[in-house]
Amino acid sequence: MLEARSIDDRRLNGRWLTIVGALVLGLLSSLEPRVTLLGAAILGLILLVTRDVLAPQRAVVIVLVAKPLIDLAWRWDFFTVGQQGVNAQSLAAAFLVMVAAIAILRRGGAPAWSNALVWLLITAGVSVALTPTAMGLNELIRLYAGASLFFVSTEALGTEPAFHRFASAFLAAVSVPLVLCLLQVVGILPFEYWDWQDLAPVGRASGTYQHPLGVVYFIIYAIPLALYLMDRSRSSGPRRFLLSGFLALAVVCLFLTRHRTGMVACVSGIVLWLALSRRTRGAWTVVAVGFAAVVLMRGLQRLYGDAFDLAQGGDLLGGAFLRGRGLRWYLFIKAIVESHPVLWLVGRGGSVAEGMVPFFGYWASNEPHNDLIRLLHAYGLVGCGLYVALVAGFVVDGLRLMREGDEHERGLGVLMVVWTGCVAVMSLTTEPTRYPSGIWYLFALASVVRVRAWRYRRLPKPVPVDAARRSS
Repeated sequence: MLEARSIDDRRLNGRWLTIVGALVLGLLSSLEPRVTLLGAAILGLILLVTRDVLAPQRAVVIVLVAKPLIDLAWRWDFFTVGQQGVNAQSLAAAFLVMVAAIAILRRGGAPAWSNALVWLLITAGVSVALTPTAMGLNELIRLYAGASLFFVSTEALGTEPAFHRFASAFLAAVSVPLVLCLLQVVGILPFEYWDWQDLAPVGRASGTYQHPLGVVYFIIYAIPLALYLMDRSRSSGPRRFLLSGFLALAVVCLFLTRHRTGMVACVSGIVLWLALSRRTRGAWTVVAVGFAAVVLMRGLQRLYGDAFDLAQGGDLLGGAFLRGRGLRWYLFIKAIVESHPVLWLVGRGGSVAEGMVPFFGYWASNEPHNDLIRLLHAYGLVGCGLYVALVAGFVVDGLRLMREGDEHERGLGVLMVVWTGCVAVMSLTTEPTRYPSGIWYLFALASVVRVRAWRYRRLPKPVPVDAARRSS
């Protein structure tokens, strides 16, 4: 019986894979021949991976673990579709979307489900369809790639051993760009990103990624994950030593990136993890050490001088405030307010705004440098509201696991709350939903947490002993 069922399942999977494959090849056939050939090769690989050699969940784990290494190949554009270059990052994102689609069609659903996420994806697709642009389509694919992990990560990371293996492998992969950061600082490798300070160019460590944010996002996910593993390795001296070394390396590299919001997010994540783990004394120690380190290394006034100026009555629209982010926020909010009321609800489909800024003049930008403002501009009040509701639901799920789960589940719940807090801080001046890895790991963990938390949600509440006796 089981063998017959598995054969039927394979046949059904083959039908769905054939249908999806035919659609993809039909789309690719309208492009250049080399695009069609590469698409056919990728499709063949997906068919192989999802049917016989590897289960889809293993393929998802491989992509998640290898993402820090995949992003190192950001220079290598294989071809161009429209105005967008296609590189290894693009192929990994497309792979995840296709695996998620196949998995959902094959099962008639997904282990983890969220109505808010489904409606967010629908709303975003409608917004881009109403005002189609190359930029809007690129952002939509990035959002879909991150969101697809929510539907396929439960089986990949659902068990405690599987999650621990993923966490260890992910930290090992992140160690590569961290070491590259050190090689950049000592002059063995060139800097990829430069800033001007005191009328002189200053290199910022990026792990050879195009921008320091590439390594910052991995760090803010990796540090709480290392703390989680260290908490589970009380009896393993060598393992704790390696994790301590990784934490030290990650903190040093974070300072070398000179990314101010990343530093705040990382310190906030460590403090939140310690506080939720009931290590209050450790949380205050981290705050004190972090404050002293910032003062000694760069000085609060120098590092966050524009924020101090704003608190003392400085100009939000001044070009110096957060390196011009106030100007960008004003520009995008103005574009939203002055648009048609229908666009208030569905958005403009992309992140491009232009117009006059007071005391500055005409300006155009495609980077709001604030995720909520970007979502509001691109997908309207509906899309932005759905995203906020979605993330709030992640926090609720994490808190439920912290309250009702076993030891492993409580650790997952703490991680969920901490990662969500870090992403929220990063959203103030960056755009995690548009960055190649900004929300990938958040949605992957949310998939596991959602299934486990809803199991407790569906369990009947225990009846008090006295009430049971009175009813009998």
